[in-house]
Amino acid sequence: MGDKMDQQKITFTLERKTKNTIRYQEETDGNPPAIGTLYLQKWLLGETPPVKLQVTVSEANSTQQPPDGYIGEITNKQVVREVAGVANGKGTLR
Repeated sequence: MGDKMDQQKITFTLERKTKNTIRYQEETDGNPPAIGTLYLQKWLLGETPPVKLQVTVSEANSTQQPPDGYIGEITNKQVVREVAGVANGKGTLR
């Protein structure tokens, strides 16, 4: 499929408390945010939520196999071409 993504560590700062959640804002250092706002349930963070959080984003290990009949990734352009061919009577949609 594609290259593996690089692991990223993203830091968040407590912004405010809502009724049931704690809202954190991503520290961006001038770059566009990767996640932006993060809401966590109060029960997860305990009585005194941390002022800063660090979230690590990485590719998950997966043992899931592709479904039967999977032949690879296709692009939107390929799908449009196939559907157009069916609409023009030039093929069958599988």
